Amino acid sequence: MLSKQTAPRNAAHNDYVQVLAETGALGFAAVLGFLAVVYVRGFRKLRGSGLDLTQAATLAALLGVTGILVHSLVDFNLQIPANAATFYVIAAIAAASFQPTGRRHRRSSRRAA
Repeated sequence: MLSKQTAPRNAAHNDYVQVLAETGALGFAAVLGFLAVVYVRGFRKLRGSGLDLTQAATLAALLGVTGILVHSLVDFNLQIPANAATFYVIAAIAAASFQPTGRRHRRSSRRAA
């Protein structure tokens, strides 16, 4: 028989309230600081004209992070390890700065004589 996954009786059905209850104001401020860094860095990467591949990936990652955060208002999805790992990977994609490593030179093909 399949059982429906439910939250423990002493857990909030809201990730934000749960973090505040478990870590207090200082832990909640750390979470808000993390989210601020993700969004500030993400929006900085979106500046500029046009939309290149890096900016498209950043926009998609920011939308994914926002979706998970909105869902966290009514559910405890970040307490599931796979969801939390996915959230942090998407947040890293949104906030990471991609620096070009330089031009790649093509090898000139030599014809055998």
